Amino acid sequence: SDPTAFLAAEFTNDSGELILGGGDAQFYLDGTFVGQRYLDLIANGDTAELSFGPIEGLRLERVVKDRQEGDRGVLTRKNEQNEQVVITLRNLTARDWAVRLRDRVPYSEQEDLEISWDAQPAPSETNVDDLRGVLEWRFDMAPTSDQRVELNHRIRWPDGKVLR
Repeated sequence: SDPTAFLAAEFTNDSGELILGGGDAQFYLDGTFVGQRYLDLIANGDTAELSFGPIEGLRLERVVKDRQEGDRGVLTRKNEQNEQVVITLRNLTARDWAVRLRDRVPYSEQEDLEISWDAQPAPSETNVDDLRGVLEWRFDMAPTSDQRVELNHRIRWPDGKVLR
């Protein structure tokens, strides 16, 4: 979890040639030198992601609004845990940004453990990069705008069992 936004570029090498790595590569953004770092070989047809550093004008705040845990039920008992999270992203810059926001929800590997979740707005993608429970929202942020995501999940397990 990191409240800092980073500018990254993902591309596919379709040059028909190998992009030679090794040594330090210099990175420029809109004609301004932003740094240098080691660059791996990128074969023709391979996809790579390069980072261009933090975006100081994008701010992220993730707040757990409510977390409750306890017994539920009269005749049959189940234990339950609920969590409500609000994520607020603010664009304090004077330009538009295409943003990818990632967060996570728990997932079950046991039959007796029931997990449900909902999000407003709904995520653009779930199980990102085949990682269970990873959610991603994609949206464009106008200058000086806010984007809010509400994420809720509920975990239920039978009485007599312990959640670890």
